[in-house]
Amino acid sequence: MEIISPLISVIMVLSFLFDIIFFRNTSLGFALIANPYVSGIIMYFSLFREYVFRKSIKLKFNVRFLCVFFTSIILVIIGYFSKHLDLRTVTQLSQFFLIFASICFVVFSNKNFICEPNKKIISLMFSTMLICLIKFSSVFIGISNFNMNGQNEDSFLIVIIGCICGFLYYRKITFSAVLYFLIITLALFFYASRAAQAMAFVSCIAYFVAVFTKFNINKMIFWFVAFLIVLLMFLFTIDGVQVYVAANTDMERNHSNIERMAMYIYTYDFLLSSFESYGLGNVGLAMNDMRTAGVISGEYPHPHSSYLRFSLEFGFIGLIGICLLYFMLLIKSVKMYTFAPREGIIFIIAIVNLIVFSFVGSIFFSFYRASAVILSLSLILSVYKNNRMPCI
Repeated sequence: MEIISPLISVIMVLSFLFDIIFFRNTSLGFALIANPYVSGIIMYFSLFREYVFRKSIKLKFNVRFLCVFFTSIILVIIGYFSKHLDLRTVTQLSQFFLIFASICFVVFSNKNFICEPNKKIISLMFSTMLICLIKFSSVFIGISNFNMNGQNEDSFLIVIIGCICGFLYYRKITFSAVLYFLIITLALFFYASRAAQAMAFVSCIAYFVAVFTKFNINKMIFWFVAFLIVLLMFLFTIDGVQVYVAANTDMERNHSNIERMAMYIYTYDFLLSSFESYGLGNVGLAMNDMRTAGVISGEYPHPHSSYLRFSLEFGFIGLIGICLLYFMLLIKSVKMYTFAPREGIIFIIAIVNLIVFSFVGSIFFSFYRASAVILSLSLILSVYKNNRMPCI
C-alpha cells in the first residue's frame, strides 16, 4: 500500500494542471491522500487560482490586515536572528512568511476571491471519504496501523477539512448528512488521536444542535451544555470508560503525559528567565536542552504544541502572537454571526478546533497542515462573502 501516496501525488499534479486550464477543482479530490508536500502546495495555490489566472484586481486591505501582517514580520525577524542560522531556518522562514501572509490575506482581505467555493467543498468532501475508505480497507485486511501521512496528520485533516466542509455543504440534517459524519466518526476511531476523536464528535454535536435550534445563540448554548452534561453522566456510569479515562489521565502510568507537562513547565521557566528565543526552525536545540536537563527522555522532534513551539522559537512575542491571532479570529466569527449565523457558527467551530489542536500539535509549522487550515477558513469566508458581495 506504500505505492498509493506517490501514485496519487502524480495524479494530483496532473489534475491541478487540468484545473488551471479548464477552471476545475478535481485536484482537491486527492488532497488528503497525496504526498503532504505536493498536497500542501496545491491546496495553497488553489486558494489564489481564480485571482491569478482570471483577472488582476486592486486589493483593498483594512487596518487589521496590515497590523497582523507586519506584526508577524517583526515576530519572525526577532526570532530569526536568535541562536542559530542554517539552511533549515532559511527554509522555515520562507514557509512561515507564506503561511502568515496567506492567513492575513484570507481573513482580513475585503475582497471575495473564491468564486465557486461549493465546488472546492465537494472535492474536499470526496477526498475525506477516500481517506476514510482507505483506512477502513487497511483495517479490514489487517494493517490497522496504516496511515497515508501519519496518524496525526490524517486525523487532523479529517476533522479540519472533512467536518468543516461537511458543515458548509449540509444545510439541513438529512440522511446523507448523518451518514457522512458517521463515516468520519467511525474512521477516526481507528486512529490513535484522542484529540481528533473528541473534537470531531463535539463539533458534529455542536453543529447539529445549531441546526436544530436554527442558530439561535441562547438555545444553542442551553441545548449543547445540556447534552454534554447528560453525555458525561452516562459515560461515567460505564466501567470500561472509567478504566480508559483512569489509564489516560493517571500521570504515574502515562509517561507521555508526564513529559508533556514537563515541557510546559520548562517553557514557562524559559520565558520567565530570559527574553531570548531559540529562533525560527531551531526547536531541535530546545528539545536537546530539555533532554540534557532531564526534562524528557524520549526522542521528541518538537514539543507537540503550537503554544510551546511559538514560545520556544519566538519567545514571549510568539506566545502573545498566536493567542492574539486566535482572539482576532474569534472576534471575526462573532461579527460574522450577526450577519450570517450559520457561517458564523461554523467559523467559531473551526477556530475552537484550532485552539484545542494547538495544545497537541504544531499546526503552523507544517506547510501541509497550515495549507489545510487556510483553505478551510477561506471556504467558510467565501460562502459567507458570496451572500454579501460579488466575486472578483
